[in-house]
Amino acid sequence: MLPLVLDLLEKRVVIFGGGDVGLRKAKYFEDEADVIVVSRKFHPGFDSLRVSRIEGEAMDHVHELVDRSDIVIAATDDEVLNQMICDMAQEKGKLFNQAHGTGNFLIPSVVNKGAYLVAISTLGRSPALSRFLRERLERELNDEIELMGQILQELRNELKSTVSDQGEREEMLRSIDVLVIGPHTSAPLVKEGVDVALMPDEFSSEGMIEAIPKEMIEGRRIWILGSDMGSRTLPNGLRDSGGLVEEVVVYHLRKNLEGDDVIALLDMGGSGGIDGFAFTSSLSARTILEAGRLRVGEGATMEMMKNAMVGAIGEPTKAALEYEGVRVDTVPEAADFRLLLMSMKNLV
Repeated sequence: MLPLVLDLLEKRVVIFGGGDVGLRKAKYFEDEADVIVVSRKFHPGFDSLRVSRIEGEAMDHVHELVDRSDIVIAATDDEVLNQMICDMAQEKGKLFNQAHGTGNFLIPSVVNKGAYLVAISTLGRSPALSRFLRERLERELNDEIELMGQILQELRNELKSTVSDQGEREEMLRSIDVLVIGPHTSAPLVKEGVDVALMPDEFSSEGMIEAIPKEMIEGRRIWILGSDMGSRTLPNGLRDSGGLVEEVVVYHLRKNLEGDDVIALLDMGGSGGIDGFAFTSSLSARTILEAGRLRVGEGATMEMMKNAMVGAIGEPTKAALEYEGVRVDTVPEAADFRLLLMSMKNLV
């Protein structure tokens, strides 16, 4: 047997059997195909599925539905009936699978991470091993790998829209220099085998612009992969230096102005219960200040900041706070979370 990924849009899957096994098979196919389930009675789990149900005896419907379907699954509790259904499907050249015995295709265990999926099969020898492998992969294939898949897809789409020749696109992908703004961006890339060409000493947009050699910018295509709320400093600086800049949004940020945790933080700060604020980005600083103005007002928000120690992870965050009128007590030597907390501790 060989693994394949199939497009089942507008294909019909018929499942005979409405018990636990039939339910699992229906869940597997419901988002990708037109699913019909035939059974004398149905597991309650079918109530939440987007599948068609026919209540009745399998033999009353088997000839018609096997003819009309692309995939046939025999999942009744009767082994003889299951084999009869599969024999009929085989005679008509259909793909078929059964709960007892063999079929001409297998349904794998699947880890679906959105940007990619992994299918696992022991070829029917050990379903328990398939489940074990799936659960282990679900734990180990983290969000950073999914983000990498999204980034590569965005790059591929951008190249397809701007470079018509496939060979040229492949060459460009192979010759890409990967630049990162700091160690927290670098670490997952290096872990996955990606060569990082440059990381600035100062982990900021300004530090990135200063660190990149002119020959890596002028006349070169540069993709900036970031959020929908990224600073304009980096793209503007690269364009001013002659770079052909494309901005690709790979994730979206949402201001949490009225979340329970933000409200609890503001209430605690307003009552003098917070001794220090450690801001790790310009966006987080602006968001907390905006939420404070909405919750307790301008005066109370500024008083809360005045009465606490304020740390900023880097110069851009410090500048954003000072622009809002907030005094910044400390900035670490490097833009690192641990160093930020240590610099605040040293002031106590």
